[in-house]
Amino acid sequence: MKARDVMVSPVITMKPSSSVKEVAKTFLERRISAVPVVDDQGKLVGIVSDGDLMHRGEAGTQRQRPWWLRLLTAEETLAAEYVKAHARKVADVMTRDVITATADTPLYEIAALLEKNSIKRV
Repeated sequence: MKARDVMVSPVITMKPSSSVKEVAKTFLERRISAVPVVDDQGKLVGIVSDGDLMHRGEAGTQRQRPWWLRLLTAEETLAAEYVKAHARKVADVMTRDVITATADTPLYEIAALLEKNSIKRV
């Protein structure tokens, strides 16, 4: 079997300028948990998943670290977590390094990609 035998079509996509709220609404309405993010030319620029929306400020699910751990955590890490938790646009929460496969990729290769990269989607 190949990817085309199990992939969902047509693919629902989002733009980097889409709102986080719009993505969450799409996830609920379409009963999906991730979407590819494409630019105006249709080029893949990222992926946003339910995991990217987990720690949100407005939902009260923002990551809370103990004070002593905040002292040991790099400022860049804390800043990135804050931006992601309070972001309004997909560009700020999406994963940019996307592992891809073609429709002709055998499923055993996709399974190996998922396992090797510890990811859930290709």
